[in-house]
Amino acid sequence: YVVGLLSADLSADLLDPASWIKENYPLMSSRSREGEFGTGHNSYITDEDGFVWNAYHARPGIDGPRSAGFRRVHFGPDGYPVLDLTEERDLSPELVWVSSRVTVKK
Repeated sequence: YVVGLLSADLSADLLDPASWIKENYPLMSSRSREGEFGTGHNSYITDEDGFVWNAYHARPGIDGPRSAGFRRVHFGPDGYPVLDLTEERDLSPELVWVSSRVTVKK
């Protein structure tokens, strides 16, 4: 059970099966994230800030119930979505801690 990727040219007839190219590797699988099994049925959502999110389902264990997942999508240099980032890899380590100085004037 995996999430794959189909693509087509912008000017292609999307009703013609020959227009579609299927990649030979999954974007998400049971090996993508520790503790998530049977990933599938995903959709993409763009929020009001322009971030793309992946909504999908997976099992939180081999015998667990199918549960919803929601993760921010990054795109690789090839333009393909990267769907297997962990929270630790989602944010650059140098950006984890932020400090600021606030000056309040009356």
